Amino acid sequence: MFLILPLWFLCLVLAVVLLFFKKYRFLAPYVLLCSTGALIGCFVFSTLLLLGVTKFDRSNSSVFAIAFLIGLVTISILGACVGFVSGFFTARWFNRQVGWKHFAATDNQL
Repeated sequence: MFLILPLWFLCLVLAVVLLFFKKYRFLAPYVLLCSTGALIGCFVFSTLLLLGVTKFDRSNSSVFAIAFLIGLVTISILGACVGFVSGFFTARWFNRQVGWKHFAATDNQL
């Protein structure tokens, strides 16, 4: 948790900086929406796991604790991947709507 939010904030700052460069402007939605989607996916999936864990009987606490930690890490990674992919497709749709082309400055328009 303490590492995820600073990394997301760094991506937010990077997206704002990318907006000032015409050549790399199309990358700003990707950086912002992919990182935000990964953050939201990680939180949603881990919250669903935490809500689902309350239904189980915890008779053997050491085995349950190990299984819980493995499950939490796995489901967080899965949620981050799902959020990243959804952010990627959202950014792709946004770039098409706005009309920002990929590497527009490298096109042969001489």
